[in-house]
Amino acid sequence: MDVNVYQLGVLETNCYVVGGKDGIVIVDPGGSSPHLLDAIEKDSRKVAAILLTHGHFDHIAGVDGLVKKYQVPVYALDKEKEMLTDPSNNLAADLGGESVTIESEITYFSEGDVLEAGGLSFETIWVPGHSYGGCCYYVKDEGVLFSGDTLFCGSIGRSDFPGGDMKALVDALKQKVMILPDETKVLPGHGPGTDIRFEKKFNLFL
Repeated sequence: MDVNVYQLGVLETNCYVVGGKDGIVIVDPGGSSPHLLDAIEKDSRKVAAILLTHGHFDHIAGVDGLVKKYQVPVYALDKEKEMLTDPSNNLAADLGGESVTIESEITYFSEGDVLEAGGLSFETIWVPGHSYGGCCYYVKDEGVLFSGDTLFCGSIGRSDFPGGDMKALVDALKQKVMILPDETKVLPGHGPGTDIRFEKKFNLFL
């Protein structure tokens, strides 16, 4: 598995282009970028899926453009459906300055489902608290967790947005994420990567 990251949109959200043996998976396309499109075009593998960790505008703004260009399926946790179908909930008006919606069809999965895309297996972990239906994607065979805005290097996601809950976020991280192997690499929605060992030792929230 190879992973490249692009900071997209007004909040410089980390968009991950994840390459497996059979295709490319894009995690949280928060905008469009010539560098992102150029990298996709130069790759011989097809775009197999778009995975969304949650529905805030800065993680979804580039979805429709990619779907239109590559006819690629979009996946999100079923508990985030309200956020993804109601643009008044995704913070675009408050933080982005303009409306952001997804017109493309979204395929919803349930917590614990394993998504197969690009020759990779993504285990799904529901982590409420930043948004109600936020989730992480764990590629067990590669020891990598895409954490969205739930877990950051030395910190955790904000819980003061609609659907946020600090206790739920901390509890879910402790019960579902911090139990992963210490060497698990964590790739968050913003900022630098980290690993579970570091967060166990230094993350004051956990």
